[in-house]
Amino acid sequence: MGSMCPKCAEQVELHGNGCPKCGTQFTDEELKTPERQKVNKGCAIGCLSMILIPVFIGTCMALVSTEKSDAPYVTTAETPERLLEDMVRKKFGIATNWHDPPKPMVIGIEISPDKYGKDTGFAKVMVWVNDNFTTKARRELFLTNSAEFSRDFFKEKAFSGLSALRIEGYVTLVDVYGNPKDFQGVGINIPREVAEKINWDYFNTSDFPEIIKVKGSLEMHPTLLKD
Repeated sequence: MGSMCPKCAEQVELHGNGCPKCGTQFTDEELKTPERQKVNKGCAIGCLSMILIPVFIGTCMALVSTEKSDAPYVTTAETPERLLEDMVRKKFGIATNWHDPPKPMVIGIEISPDKYGKDTGFAKVMVWVNDNFTTKARRELFLTNSAEFSRDFFKEKAFSGLSALRIEGYVTLVDVYGNPKDFQGVGINIPREVAEKINWDYFNTSDFPEIIKVKGSLEMHPTLLKD
């Protein structure tokens, strides 16, 4: 059990032979006086403050970040489109992490029931492809999110009459003249019959691209194919 030297505040041990720093001699009882306990208590409070202040600052920064990332909806409330947009925001995020200021993650939502005849209804979601440490990580995260979003979409009863889902991911590139241009970087078509064959409990989402290449379609801009 330790305490502090009454003279220089050096950490010392009870039952010791004095302060190893300043040489002050004292008894164990002197170290247990209310004055010493008050000093120790003050030190404990100071240490606790040093721990809590960064936590408080970090919490405030998180709240500011959340407010900054808040983005308006692009759909009308209490509609199937709004339900779909909520699902998109939950999986892909609310706002981009590479625009300044951040843009809403959702660009557009379209639901077209039986547009081309019976059992041809589909939904299309247009979102930004968020940035990542590498192009490979950026691509793989978007494909993983797309796979998990497809799972949730086809399990949602409100969309049980739709036979396909299309996900379009958009990116911004700067040309040789320094002009930014937005374009579609990813296009994914997932038929319901494919999604319902997948055992999502054991499915490896890294296999998602290969499956949709065969039974659906996957379009990828060369920019996102670089590793």
